[in-house]
Amino acid sequence: MDDKRDDGAAQRKRAEHLKHATDLARRLEEVLEQADALKWTGFNTVLPRIEFAADDAARGLGKPHQGRETYSHDRPSDVDRPVIRLFVDESGPADDVREWESEKKNDFFTLGGIAISDGAHEQYQECANQLKREFFRNGPGVILHTFDLRKAMEGSNQREGNLALNTDKSWPEFVEALEELVEQTNFTAFGIIIQKWVFHQEFTTTGEDPFLPRETYDLALHLLLERFVSFLASATDAPIGSITLEYQSPEQNARHQLSIAETIAYGTRWISPEPLQRDILPGVEFLKKQPSHPLELSDMLANFLYRLAQGGFYNNRLPYLRRGDKLWDIFYAKLYGEGNLRQGKFGLKVFPTGDLDGWLNDLRDEWLRRARSRQPQ
Repeated sequence: MDDKRDDGAAQRKRAEHLKHATDLARRLEEVLEQADALKWTGFNTVLPRIEFAADDAARGLGKPHQGRETYSHDRPSDVDRPVIRLFVDESGPADDVREWESEKKNDFFTLGGIAISDGAHEQYQECANQLKREFFRNGPGVILHTFDLRKAMEGSNQREGNLALNTDKSWPEFVEALEELVEQTNFTAFGIIIQKWVFHQEFTTTGEDPFLPRETYDLALHLLLERFVSFLASATDAPIGSITLEYQSPEQNARHQLSIAETIAYGTRWISPEPLQRDILPGVEFLKKQPSHPLELSDMLANFLYRLAQGGFYNNRLPYLRRGDKLWDIFYAKLYGEGNLRQGKFGLKVFPTGDLDGWLNDLRDEWLRRARSRQPQ
């Protein structure tokens, strides 16, 4: 392990040097271009080679080593496999923690993932539209965005704006109806919480485990895919997974597309690439928030996890919905769980755990007790 750690630290240092060299080369290219001397000096061929070397070194940081644990399973190739779609939304800033290192905040970034079949998706859309007709003036055109719901609930006039309630309805009634909608929708939940400052202290400054992605969003996606492919592998109907992320910007979308493609191509620290390639469709779709779509559920889950982390992991309430205790219980019951709930077998991941091992063990134990109580006797 020490040799692997040393190799990874050396590789990371090489990537940093080459990135710095690329920045310097670009500046020099600008000066030479102003002097009309690019071709004369031959420097017009140098920058592309430096950029290629820097890109190649950076890509190598996320590749797993050969000693990782793997699992395998059989998948039929001659059947029409059902598709399970994973809709992913985020909460909190994904900026690199090193940009505000001097503040030493332990800020968080979270992903909420909802794995759902096409049939359950259609059912959610139909039931959500019905709920919105009942409660909102704008009916099915309303988007259930958690941040906007909070502002509407805390506003002095609940009969104005995009989330204006019908005259005979109240927020407590809406929350109760929303709980019923979420409970009746058939989906599996996944959540990732990145403790950004802890990750910076334990990994990016020490060279520990060089096989993890270094960017916050990439790291969260990496951990999410480990759990999603485990869920797909454990299913009895041989499903194949499709991934949809919330649309951000063309540049960010391209980066996320590349991050997921590399994870599927190379695997992760714990999962070999074969099951990822066998069970997850290549390519990522991007969708903007839209009415009555499972991304609404992903947003609720990601937002709860972010507020849970900010509150010190002890307040099991959904802060943006005043009667949200039961709603969290519903999401919690729908978390993925398999076997002993270790190494990608549990749908909620906090990374790094820091001093939260006890909290996570209690959370897993409680989930197992609930799962056993739901099993037929």
